[in-house]
Amino acid sequence: MESPQQDEPPSFEIVGGAGPDAGAPYPLQVLRYLRDDARDWCRDRSWEVRLPVLIFFVYVLARSLTELEYGSFIFNGINLGFHEMGHIVFRPFGEFMTIAGGTILQCLVPLIAAVGFWKAQRDYFAVAFSLGWFSTNCFNAAIYAADARGQLNLPLVSPWGQGFGADGMGDWTRMLGRLHLLEWDGTISFLWQVLGTASMLAGLALGAWLLVEMHHSRKLPPPPPPSWA
Repeated sequence: MESPQQDEPPSFEIVGGAGPDAGAPYPLQVLRYLRDDARDWCRDRSWEVRLPVLIFFVYVLARSLTELEYGSFIFNGINLGFHEMGHIVFRPFGEFMTIAGGTILQCLVPLIAAVGFWKAQRDYFAVAFSLGWFSTNCFNAAIYAADARGQLNLPLVSPWGQGFGADGMGDWTRMLGRLHLLEWDGTISFLWQVLGTASMLAGLALGAWLLVEMHHSRKLPPPPPPSWA
């Protein structure tokens, strides 16, 4: 005797065919899928416990835009750890990449975290958090790029003993010097600030939208059970 046929669990792939999005460009279908998936994720989640995170990021953005040398007391140590690790990770690729690797890795880690949180847990608020975290690294890079010619006389941290940084020359002094771009240090610092501001605003916008959806989802009836359940 054959068992009754059961429906398959829902797939999260975007497929062609009939439907309101069938004729829409693929990027638009992706955005609509992510919007609907994020709304579904927001159900039964608390916006109250996440609101302080956004308030803190607003504070970080305001301080970063008004004080060039500001660094978040929460993220400074974490970012520095990944920065110094980057010098080690990129050492096999030559001296220049060893120097640049600190900034590269400290900026890559939050982006990798955003992708990991989304793929593993569909945690959209963690994506917003990661964008804010990435922003703090951009502002950190802006500080040290601005000091490439020693204008700010910033203290340098080096785990290398007599290696990089022990002679008073920072990463950005070395990188821009080798690229003959030292006179562009102010412009490069400004571009890092622009990137940091854009990333923070994107994270805040996404986070705020998610909190609104969490609030609205409490007024909605629970979704019907899937046909395959």
